[in-house]
Amino acid sequence: MQKFYVVWIGREPGIYTNWPDCNRQIIGFKGAKFKSFTDPDEAKEAFNSPPAEKQGVASYRKASMAELLDGFNYAIFCDGGCYPNPGPSATGMAVYVDGGFQLGFYGCFQENGTNNTAELYGLLQALDYVDYLVNDCGINEKTVIYCDSQYSLRTVAEWAYGWAKNGWRKKDDKPIQNVSMIRSAHEAYLALEAFVVLRHVKGHEGTEGNELADQLATTGRKTKQYGWAQVNDMRKIA
Repeated sequence: MQKFYVVWIGREPGIYTNWPDCNRQIIGFKGAKFKSFTDPDEAKEAFNSPPAEKQGVASYRKASMAELLDGFNYAIFCDGGCYPNPGPSATGMAVYVDGGFQLGFYGCFQENGTNNTAELYGLLQALDYVDYLVNDCGINEKTVIYCDSQYSLRTVAEWAYGWAKNGWRKKDDKPIQNVSMIRSAHEAYLALEAFVVLRHVKGHEGTEGNELADQLATTGRKTKQYGWAQVNDMRKIA
């Protein structure tokens, strides 16, 4: 009997018509979510279920850069830092193309920021860069964004769906912290959903892309870089 495999959370979400193709999307992928169906229309309906039901962010820990970049020609690692918290904060972003570091950015300095606002700025800037790749460079393939902030990823890619339906208030009608940033990032994510994958990577575990983004965020905070500075050679970053 023909089966149709729906992968909601995996390396490449979609509907697969054979187990080997489905298995490649989920094997070794933490938090993978999938299900088999015998009816193609039922599988399609399940895959197209409301985003709030199917959205999720996969998490990686102690994975090699080769594993993290597998299947993607474009990857972005973003990070934010604040010291003390709350206090001076900034954001960093490292862009990889074809498996190698291409360029970095640092900035978004805030005199009185928090870890959460710095991380949200990082995700916003990463989404903005994906928009640049798609609309200015004509890159019509998916870019993966790695962030070590579960808060940023979950607010933007999971919780925001329900908040939007509730007029950007919580279910108990309480206000949402950092709502303007979350709303901007969520709307950017929706506009780019066909071209972007959001993933969580454990911070401070030696992952090159995450470490570079963290280093760039620290540079932005120490230099009080309010704008967005570009660097092509990380050796020039102290």
